[in-house]
Amino acid sequence: MSEKIIGIYQIRNLVNGKVYVGSGDIKQRWYSHCSQLRNGKHANDHLQNSWNKHGEGAFEHSILEECSVAELLPKEQQYFECFRELGIELYNIAEFAGAPMRGRRHTEETKKKMSESKKGLQVGEKNGMYGKVMSEQQRAHLSEIMSGEGNPFYGKKHTDETKRRISEMNKGKNTDADNPFYGKKHSEETKRKLSEAARQRYLDGNGPKSGWHHSEEMKQLLSEKAKQRGEFSDTHKQNISRGLQKLYASGHKRPPLTDEAKKKISKARRKLSDETIVEIYIKHLSGGHTQLELAEEYGVTRRPIRTAIAIGKELLEEQSIEKLQ
Repeated sequence: MSEKIIGIYQIRNLVNGKVYVGSGDIKQRWYSHCSQLRNGKHANDHLQNSWNKHGEGAFEHSILEECSVAELLPKEQQYFECFRELGIELYNIAEFAGAPMRGRRHTEETKKKMSESKKGLQVGEKNGMYGKVMSEQQRAHLSEIMSGEGNPFYGKKHTDETKRRISEMNKGKNTDADNPFYGKKHSEETKRKLSEAARQRYLDGNGPKSGWHHSEEMKQLLSEKAKQRGEFSDTHKQNISRGLQKLYASGHKRPPLTDEAKKKISKARRKLSDETIVEIYIKHLSGGHTQLELAEEYGVTRRPIRTAIAIGKELLEEQSIEKLQ
């Protein structure tokens, strides 16, 4: 087997002087170019059309420079710039070596052609996963390699400009007739299955936010927003109550509280003494204080205030009985 030659090469048209510059394993790349050009399947349409017009004999292949693999792209870019400065026309469409689309955009017509050419390629039996199901081991492996630093987006954030563009692109999608489910309805059987599957995931601790925890910064932000929002209206409270009653009447049950959740609730209740809880309850009964005002007065969130209102009556009765005795 012949030794590999790594470096920069050119394919020159002896008729018009145009040049195609490439890099890599030079012998292998020349073989690949020739094979594609002879079969009319080269990715570079300009080079392919010129080959078809002038014939194979009009082209010369030569080595420009041998170099290490690490130097390939920088060296190729240098030859791009050198040939252009000399006024030599290139078959290369890319402005930058190794980045064919950098600084360029597909036209709407090109996008449409690409879309049409790919339609149906991954549908039904043509899909590589057709009729197959990933094993639990495969799923676990994929999850592992795509977690943390293995995720391509790890440690990155979309810029405000990117977020804006994504938002603009998605506007109007999946609405009305554009929605693939437009005009359709789930059967009662499908609804039942979806409901049972969702409920089971929740009970198993695999809900959409299972294992998630808000950062302290996010907790503070949510708390501030809740304070700004103020109290729910009576209508809103009634709607929430009816919704929960309907949910539990249909057979849904709240998952049992974990020991950690019980400790948190107990800790929240201990923020206020029994005397303070009774005091809050009485103020609330008077109708002159909202939960938000009481929370600000006692330096707590609204959750302990709600708890105080809920258990205040019971504590007040206990204290009254103790006094009578």
